[in-house]
Amino acid sequence: MENLNKVIEFTKDLNILFVEDDKSARTSTILLLEEFFKKIDVATNGEEGLNYFKNNIEDIDMIITDINMPKLSGLDMIEEIRKIDANIPIVIFSAHYESEYFIRSIYADVQGYVIKPIDMEQFIRVLDKIIVKIKLLEAEEKLKEQYQYLHSIINRIEDPIMVIKEDYSIALMNDISKEKINSDKVADIDSPKCYEVSHYRSTPCDGISHPCPLSMVIETQTRATVVHQHYDEYGNRYYVELIATPLLNEKQECIGIIESSRDITQYLDTQERLERQKELLAYQANHDGLTELANRNFFNEKLIATSQKDERFALFFIDLDKFKIINDTVGHKAGDSVLIEASSRMSDTLGEHDILARLGGDEFTMIIKNLLTTDELLDRAKDILNALKEPIYYEEHTLFISCSIGISIYPDDSLDTSTLLKYADEAMYEAKKRGRDNVQLYQNLKRD
Repeated sequence: MENLNKVIEFTKDLNILFVEDDKSARTSTILLLEEFFKKIDVATNGEEGLNYFKNNIEDIDMIITDINMPKLSGLDMIEEIRKIDANIPIVIFSAHYESEYFIRSIYADVQGYVIKPIDMEQFIRVLDKIIVKIKLLEAEEKLKEQYQYLHSIINRIEDPIMVIKEDYSIALMNDISKEKINSDKVADIDSPKCYEVSHYRSTPCDGISHPCPLSMVIETQTRATVVHQHYDEYGNRYYVELIATPLLNEKQECIGIIESSRDITQYLDTQERLERQKELLAYQANHDGLTELANRNFFNEKLIATSQKDERFALFFIDLDKFKIINDTVGHKAGDSVLIEASSRMSDTLGEHDILARLGGDEFTMIIKNLLTTDELLDRAKDILNALKEPIYYEEHTLFISCSIGISIYPDDSLDTSTLLKYADEAMYEAKKRGRDNVQLYQNLKRD
């Protein structure tokens, strides 16, 4: 009784098509069916039943039919209906026991074969079985709708999306991912592997260039981001970022990943250009635009940093002699050429840790480290004087240049870097007073 109530509770909302040619059997059976079903549509033969089903397919939940009927038998009708709908529940009410009817009904996927006169217990068991089938079909339809909904969502995403199971097979992918499928590279087109679709290879990804995000997520149970390096058909390198998120079952166990991929080549190229631009700007902020030597700001930073090491060093203040004459008579382009050549020649005299800077105009400074004796210091200064004595050629002009050098020594002359620079400048002007093309030590000025 309890089972009967459960069956009626479910079937009361179902609409059925009842096909029976015998008027008396039809009337008595309808009285029985009205106890179970909300609405009963009636056809008097197989042809009429088939046409009614075709025209009202959306409104019919179940079919109950006799077998032997004029125009079209019940089994013939069922076989035609199965061509239209493979899943609708169908029950046969018949007085025939012949095996051929049973066999045909089995092949037609009939859910129940009830012998007339109708055994109520048998009919309830058949209905119970049909209820299970209907619930299963509803669940499958719901899953299908969810799948289609999910698929419609991921199809709106411009990046390739794949749901990948533990065995590397793809459970779901958006249309952009499907466009990448090369059937010649896929062993089973009904169950393609992620590496077959995205990399056209026959084994899972590995190595530094192609780390496998699936194995990483399975191992760590957390999200993973990797970058794959590829080459196009023309040999151009490009990079793809893969973001893999764990796919969990109801027990919160990782059973795969949801993977999105994006070509980040342009992004990386932009980052690289920005980094190069940043480096260029930093270089330009610290170097003279004409000679590419350290500029005044960078020199001052280096001078302070060197003094903080508490080591003895010398500071050269260098001024080119009669440079203004070249600028005024030959032109500023010639003057620029002289500055570049003079900078190059002075750079050639530098020691491994020395620093040469252009303060501006024709003034230069040099930090000489690893200082030993005064004689060696003067020898370094003479190297600069000698380097600048060689002629400089500019277009049809042969130009000659020299320099005056003033030297102060840390910490002998001062512990303060500004004062040290001032003393070297004073020594340089003393060198100019003494005829140019020579070097003077500030400590000698103090003696005088």
